[in-house]
Formats: sequence, structure tokens, C-alpha cells
Amino acid sequence: MIGQSQTATSVTYVHSSSPSFKSQLLQSLMTVVGKKKDIEKRIKSNRYPSQPTEPTSDLISDFNTEIRNINKRKVWTFTPKQSSSSKVILYIHGGGYISNLTKYDWDLVHELLEKTNCSIIVPDYPLAPFSNYKDVYAYFKVTG
Repeated sequence: MIGQSQTATSVTYVHSSSPSFKSQLLQSLMTVVGKKKDIEKRIKSNRYPSQPTEPTSDLISDFNTEIRNINKRKVWTFTPKQSSSSKVILYIHGGGYISNLTKYDWDLVHELLEKTNCSIIVPDYPLAPFSNYKDVYAYFKVTG
């Protein structure tokens, strides 16, 4: 059926249009190398860390750090110690709304702070399967 694709793990994805060639190729490649089944199992069993990795000690010592709790989740705000820009970056970490902040996110935040001299807000937003996009959007609205 147009707009649906069946996977080896019997999960059916429903789209408003047919999957693109790139999407079909990526799904096939992930199936061949065995990653797709592993990712789907991790999603179903929620084997991703529910708590974020804490910011690195370098990040905390090199920049001013403010931590707030909003809806029982942390929001970090980092600002340069010397003459910061008036611009603010809202850093929304990767992870497809299922995986939390990692050391690599904090390394990138550190690099962004050094190169932009901006303030950066890093919210630990709610993740699936316990939350959906509406929860995340609502969280972002109260974060800023």
C-alpha cells in the first residue's frame, strides 16, 4: 500500500506519501548490516539512557553555568565569562527524541561557546516513549 512500509521486525510505518528513494535505500542498507533490527529492539525495550550525561568539567569551569529544573528536568544555560554576545543559541541535542544528551553533545556545546561567544541554553527535553512531540514542544516553550 502507498505510504506504508513493512520491516523485518513487523513494524509498519505509515507516511503521508511513499518513502523517498533515499529512505528506502537507507532502510535496506540498515537491514543488510543488521542495524535496523537492533535499533527497533532498543526503541521497543527503551534501552536508551533516560538521564542525560552531565556536562564535562571543562565546560563547567570554562563558562558560567546556570542550572534550572523545569518539570523535573534540567535546563543548563552557559555563558562566556568575558564579554558575551547578546545572541542566544537553543541547543536541541540529537538522538531522534529517544536518546539523551551525551558527552559528544557537551563537547559540541563547548566548541560552540568558544567559537560564537553566544549564550547557549541546553534543555534536557522529555523523550519517547514516555512523551511525544507535543510534550517536547510545550517543554521548549517554558524553557526559553
